[in-house]
Amino acid sequence: MNRWTLGKLVLMSCILGGCATHSAEDVVIGALQDRDTAYVRLAKAITAYCSASTETMDARQTCILERRLAAEQPQGAQLIIPTGPFASQLRSAR
Repeated sequence: MNRWTLGKLVLMSCILGGCATHSAEDVVIGALQDRDTAYVRLAKAITAYCSASTETMDARQTCILERRLAAEQPQGAQLIIPTGPFASQLRSAR
């Protein structure tokens, strides 16, 4: 292979590699923005649901916290149910 052909190959690989890297970064940034938008919509939906289904501010905050924690858990993970006097407040709020 002569120097001219090798130079062309190196130049083309740099150009194409740079474009591929830039495009991949755009895809990642777009995916992160989509995830953030979806999280905001989920948070608004949880807040609206808890506002409509609870009567007191404490119960509403507890509902929001439970729903957000449940949404962030991986599939198949079990929700830990609290016990004691706090648990009775949760049951009465529902």
